[in-house]
Amino acid sequence: MSLRAQVRFHEQSGNALDVDPNDVVAVFCQGELVGKANITYDNNAGTSYVYLTVYGNSNMIDKLLTFKLWQASTGKTFVLSPATAQRYQNNAIRGYAPNTPIMLNVNIGAAAQQIDLNKGWNWISLNLNPSSTALDELFSYDKGFRAGDIVKSASERQFSNFVETDSTVGWRGTLLQINYPSMYMMLNNGWSSIAYLLDEPMPVREALADYYDKATIGDVVKSKDAVAVFSENGKWEGSLQTMRPGQGYLFRRLAGETTTMRYILTPSGYNAPGRDRSKDMPLFTNPAASANMTLVAALPETEGLQEVEVYVQDELAAVAAPQVIDGDTLYFITVQSDHVGQPLIFRTADGEYLTVQPQADQMAYGQIANEPNAHYGTLRKPVLLVPTTDKVYKIIENNHIVIIKNNEKYDVTGRKL
Repeated sequence: MSLRAQVRFHEQSGNALDVDPNDVVAVFCQGELVGKANITYDNNAGTSYVYLTVYGNSNMIDKLLTFKLWQASTGKTFVLSPATAQRYQNNAIRGYAPNTPIMLNVNIGAAAQQIDLNKGWNWISLNLNPSSTALDELFSYDKGFRAGDIVKSASERQFSNFVETDSTVGWRGTLLQINYPSMYMMLNNGWSSIAYLLDEPMPVREALADYYDKATIGDVVKSKDAVAVFSENGKWEGSLQTMRPGQGYLFRRLAGETTTMRYILTPSGYNAPGRDRSKDMPLFTNPAASANMTLVAALPETEGLQEVEVYVQDELAAVAAPQVIDGDTLYFITVQSDHVGQPLIFRTADGEYLTVQPQADQMAYGQIANEPNAHYGTLRKPVLLVPTTDKVYKIIENNHIVIIKNNEKYDVTGRKL
């Protein structure tokens, strides 16, 4: 898509357009650089514009675009606030004549963070320390919050609901202030909530570089829809490839003592042209689920390299692709469902149902239930998923999955119909 814009400074003496052709405007989508251009100043006409080409794909449609200015004379970077919110659309042309240019405002000394919230549950964090931490100011009605919205604290175990009545518009509950270094979502024992404090995406290994010497084999970091485990080879292995601004994470540290961690910005080349960002996109996300659990699993070699699906009741709760780690084919599964206590139903992409093979010091045959923040399996001893001994197949009846076994019908929990 194409944008014509003007950069305007808000100063005590009034408003002034940026006319320095050395200044650079960059545009981002979900923290990734998707376009940049220098200021174009025409001294004869007295005009100053920036012509931006935004590169994207179908995954970016309707996602919020954010902007930054690099000022050559000072070497400083400023957040730009568009006068109207800009979302990505393929082949869109905005701000060109006869329409007025898009105004990008610079507020000297101030910074802003925009978080694009998807429908359903989101895990979020702030990488800026706001001047006011009041929930009613940060997440207000004019920012799009409405009755029925909920925010939960992962560390304080508090929550609030957004209320709209004749006399009240705002958040009501036990959570009224935001703690800047925290993330906001559900937390069970054994996990810590961590915010991501950098303002650009980083590979997990670089984002957590300061923690490297403190890590223990088996430590886990997870987002709402992906997970990574610290391996014997000193690597973070799994489906979570990149940490991103605005998202929240849960961290399970196996060592007993308390420790601290800093984020250090390093040149990673994450936004380098040609980088395959599709590897960072989860295969599946369930916006209706507020929590998740994780597994490291493996299939017999005879099953081939195919995706594994997980159902809770009749709800699709996970899709995982095989990954080769040190010669072993593993599945890093993030089960997203709020149906607590219900058994997990495993199947391959071609419809073959799988059961958990019993092993010493692991769960009994087929006994894995959905529990928030539970974690099963390790890189060296994954949960083994094997085909069921009795051949089964499924059909769809009344929009529900029905399993046919020996000419009898069962639901996905194994209950005979």
